[in-house]
Amino acid sequence: MNYFYVKNKENVEKYELSYNKEEVLNLRQKLIDNCSEISNGEIITSNNNIEKYMQGCEIRNISKGIHLSENTLKYHYQLYKYPNVVNIIDKILNGDIQAFINLNIELNALKKEDKKENNKYELEIQKILNEIDKINSLDIDRKIDKLLLLKEVQEKSKLNVNQKSVLYYYDEIINLFKTNLIDSKEYNKFLDSLVFDNEKLVLTKNKF
Repeated sequence: MNYFYVKNKENVEKYELSYNKEEVLNLRQKLIDNCSEISNGEIITSNNNIEKYMQGCEIRNISKGIHLSENTLKYHYQLYKYPNVVNIIDKILNGDIQAFINLNIELNALKKEDKKENNKYELEIQKILNEIDKINSLDIDRKIDKLLLLKEVQEKSKLNVNQKSVLYYYDEIINLFKTNLIDSKEYNKFLDSLVFDNEKLVLTKNKF
């Protein structure tokens, strides 16, 4: 079973965490499709197969390989970098109860950063434009580097124009995970009577 403990004044409350795995996986896919950060990439390889899944991201929309030589091909693709909430959900599905506590922390942090997150490309573009204005007109190489960076950020902005904030799914995420109060004991008695067995102790000051 999945349990965690909450320090509530002088007591410790024991909660059971439950969820419908199929529903969690369905929402996980929504978060990947609609909240990942998308960027263009390319790879030169002698291997006809490209690894589509990597830690925390995946490759989509792979182009037909362009032959650069007899044994070398170049592929273009789009990289979907998962929002951190997806990585946390994966840990919960793997039985990491601490990750459930971290999910609450992550969502609260996103609430504070949401406005900044929504404007991050515009802010970055403006920052680069300001830096370009300050470069000496004779410093051609440096100006070209900044212009290439500007093009990359503008391209990424267009790719992500329809992507949503994770907070768009906030209520769905919250409602997926149910917590049920199982027991409550005084703190000292809790420490004396706790039997770990196969339970993982996650002690937090706040409930989800």
